[in-house]
Amino acid sequence: MNDAKMVIVSYPKSGRTWLKVILEWYREFNGMPMPKILWTHLGYGHDSAVEVNKFFLRHRDVPRVLLTRDLADSLVSYYHDDMFRNPSRLVGCPDVNDYVREHITHIKEFYRKAGSLNYDLQLSYEEMHHKTTETVAPIIELLMGEVDREALKSAVRECEFSKLQQSERSGKVDMRVSKAHMSRGFYKTRKGKIGSAKEELNIDTYDWLQKEAQL
Repeated sequence: MNDAKMVIVSYPKSGRTWLKVILEWYREFNGMPMPKILWTHLGYGHDSAVEVNKFFLRHRDVPRVLLTRDLADSLVSYYHDDMFRNPSRLVGCPDVNDYVREHITHIKEFYRKAGSLNYDLQLSYEEMHHKTTETVAPIIELLMGEVDREALKSAVRECEFSKLQQSERSGKVDMRVSKAHMSRGFYKTRKGKIGSAKEELNIDTYDWLQKEAQL
C-alpha cells in the first residue's frame, strides 16, 4: 500500500538532496512528523525518460512536484559527480567540454519526458538559491497545509552552503556518501552556486550547448 503524500520528480543535480535536508531540518525545528515523500533518483541514462514516466504513473493520486535546473549547469555538475563516483563514464571524455557533448542526448530526452508531465508545483535550483524560504514554503503548504515560517527560516539557515559543507564533513548531517568516496574528496555539498557552466566550459562548447538546450 502506498502511503506517500507527495512525489518529487527531479532533474539530475538539481538540489534534490539539498531540498531533502532542508525538509529534515524543518521537521526538527517544527517538532511535527513529516509526511512521507517519494523522491526520484533516476539520473539521465538511456532508460531514465521511460522510468520517470512509470514512476509518475504509479503515484498519480498524490501531489506531484518537479524540481528543475539549467541544463548546462546540470551537465557540468554531473561531470564532477562522475569524476568521483563513476569514473568509467569519463572514458573517451578528456575534459568537461567533451563530457557535456557526449551526454547531452540522454539528458535532453529525460528533461523532455519529465517536463511534459503534469505537476501541481514546479520549482528550480536557481529559485532555491535566490529565495530559498519562499521557494520551499509552497512544498510544505502543499504537503501539510500550513507553514511554520520560523521553523522554515531556521531550517534554511542550517542549510546555507557554508554551514552545510561543515555539517556534512563533520558527520552532523548524513548525506549517505560512502567512506570510499569521502576518502577521495567527494561530498554532496560542493560549490553551491549557479552559473558554473559558463565559467568551466570553453566559449564554443557553451554557445553550442545553449542552442542544443532548446527543448
